[in-house]
Order: sequence, then structure tokens, then C-alpha cells
Amino acid sequence: TILCLFWSSATLILTFQLLPFQIQRRVKALLDLAMRAADANNSAVIIANDPDADRLACAERSPSGSWHVFNGNELGAMMGTIAYDNFKSTHPDIPNEKLYMVASTVSSKFLKSMSKREGFLFEECLTGFKWMANYALRKMDEGYTCLFAYEESIGYMYGTNVMDKDGISAGPVLAAYASKLYDRGLSLSQYLHSLYTKYGYHISNDSYYLCFDPPTILTIFRALRDNGYPNLCGKYEIVNVRDVTTGYDSSFEDKKSILPTDPNCQMLTFLFW
Repeated sequence: TILCLFWSSATLILTFQLLPFQIQRRVKALLDLAMRAADANNSAVIIANDPDADRLACAERSPSGSWHVFNGNELGAMMGTIAYDNFKSTHPDIPNEKLYMVASTVSSKFLKSMSKREGFLFEECLTGFKWMANYALRKMDEGYTCLFAYEESIGYMYGTNVMDKDGISAGPVLAAYASKLYDRGLSLSQYLHSLYTKYGYHISNDSYYLCFDPPTILTIFRALRDNGYPNLCGKYEIVNVRDVTTGYDSSFEDKKSILPTDPNCQMLTFLFW
């Protein structure tokens, strides 16, 4: 069975390592309670919202009895594919060229890979649904249909009934699809790996260096710019540089970033392989 536990604060599990130790202990206790409740009810899936219900988290019990907490990009891949499959099943005559999805620029590029295969449009925006939802509204005015938007910090906009991240509307969709998968003998983890097999594996490795001194931050970024952007990241060649601070993007012919430029915000993206 699928047990949906809309557990206050449970979604903090996905930022667990960044929390103060005292809060980590409280969050772990909440997660342990959710898992014990699921085990007691023989439920394989935990779905949780945060206190204001705008985010969504999900964990699944493996055959060994251990629990896997899906990260934001894993859920984004599944929710995006669910949105696409659900829409195409009820609107088969609408061409894919009129459909699109959106993700924040720091999120996985899974939806971009999927869009290339399925033929719908994909756009990445700055982090925050004020950017993604407004972009969706502009495209809707042009006659396009927004299926899904997300950011890797477990915020999901399923459809356009709510033009913001919303865990209440996303949670039941995930629960219903998980139930359908289990009726077919498949788990969410198996479903996710089938998507990777079809569209390519996308792995995220998020890490952070915390610096609270603005002059030091500025010095670090100036060092990356002043003598020319680096050509290598370790042994890998950097093939594209996007600098939202200056408005530069080497992937376009005019070298101008399509993301909004903010000289007061330091943001560099390096694409390498």
C-alpha cells in the first residue's frame, strides 16, 4: 500500500546535512517516526509536505527494508515524465511543439534531454518560481501549454492550476502514479531507472562552500574572470561559460545570456565534459 504522510517539517530531510546539529536530530526523529508508521502499516512509500505545503518529499522502502529518500532532481525526473504521460493520454492531438517544461538553472538537465527526444520545448530559468511561473505565463499567452516546472530544492509546479511550487497538488499525483506502478509490480526506484535507460542517466552531486564575507566572495569571482575564464576543470575541457553577473554566455552567437543579468549577484556556470 501507499501511505501518504503529510508530515510537518518532514521535507527538511533533503537538506539534512546543512542544518544545525540540534535541528538535524529533530528532523531525523521526524523521519524515523514516518518510517516506523509506514512499516507498521506495510506501506512502501512516504510522501511528505513541509509546514506551508509548498514542497514535496518522497521516500521508498527497498526490498531489503532500508529506505531511499529521493532527491529533488530524481523526483523532478519522475514528476516531469508523469506530467507528460498524463497530458498525452488525454490530449493526443496537441502537438509536442506546443508543449513545454521549465526547470531552474541549477537543477538537473534530465527534462532537457527528455525534450530533445520527445520534441517538446524546454527552458531553464533563474532559481525561484517568480522566474519560472512568469515564464510559463508568457508562454501560455503565446498559445503554449506548460506541463511542469520544478527546482531541485523539492519545489514542483504540476500543471498550471497553481502558478507556484505546490506540494498539495503534486503529492496526490505522485501517490496515484506510485499506486499504479505498484499494481504493475514496479517500484518508484525501478520506474526512475527505466527513465534513465530511456533518456540517459543524470546524476546530481550538490555541495556547498559557505562564505559570509562579501569582499572575499567578490575576490574569488574576479579571479575566475579577470584573466579569462578557465579552459579546464581538472582534466575536463570547459566547453561553455555562462556569467549571469556580466550577461555573458559563450553558447550563443552574440555571446549574450538569455537569463536576466544581475551585476550584484555572483553566478558562474561552467559546462564541461
